[in-house]
Amino acid sequence: MFQRCTGTEAFDAGWSVATDHLGDVYVGGHTNGTFSGETSAGDNDAFVAKLTAPPLTVAELIANLRAVIENMAIHHGTKRGLDAKLASALRSIRAGDREAACGSLRAFVNFVNAQTGKKVSQDQVDRLTPLVNAIRLDVGCQ
Repeated sequence: MFQRCTGTEAFDAGWSVATDHLGDVYVGGHTNGTFSGETSAGDNDAFVAKLTAPPLTVAELIANLRAVIENMAIHHGTKRGLDAKLASALRSIRAGDREAACGSLRAFVNFVNAQTGKKVSQDQVDRLTPLVNAIRLDVGCQ
């Protein structure tokens, strides 16, 4: 949950909002004023603001990925297989076994890749891949 107030002394408007796979929020708009520390280029300046989400723990990232999978239209057996690999990774992380956690996350990636175009659509792969890669990065996997 974000709570931040920013702007200028003049009229500001945010017209577009987007998020990335890490939960950061981007707001695009225009202002008739000048942001602190910036120089105005004229009467109506465009801006893009990035609001960075507080970092999530590896356990929270895994929980989020498990929720994404649960809400996907994937065969229940495939869901169970993906979830089992994430559950194994979480147990390994809690036990302090980074190598085993990385092995489980690698198995997740391999399983997704093997099922691409069969039980997992390319759109689903495109959604799952950055999420699992963010977890692998946080864990320190090669």
